[in-house]
Amino acid sequence: MPYLIGSIFDRFLRVLHADRRAAGALEYALLVSFIAVAVIVGVTKFGTALGTFFSAVGTDIAGWGT
Repeated sequence: MPYLIGSIFDRFLRVLHADRRAAGALEYALLVSFIAVAVIVGVTKFGTALGTFFSAVGTDIAGWGT
């Protein structure tokens, strides 16, 4: 009987350890997804501002010849 209890406890500890690894992987996946969203938003905003800047520079340069 003590061996059976030890076996059940060992199995429980293995499952608990596996769940911790899965929880860690889930946390990293969420962190990576949040970083990806932040990068996408930042690049989009920066790209729009950069496009506006170069458009204004192009307009100014085009006005020099007139």
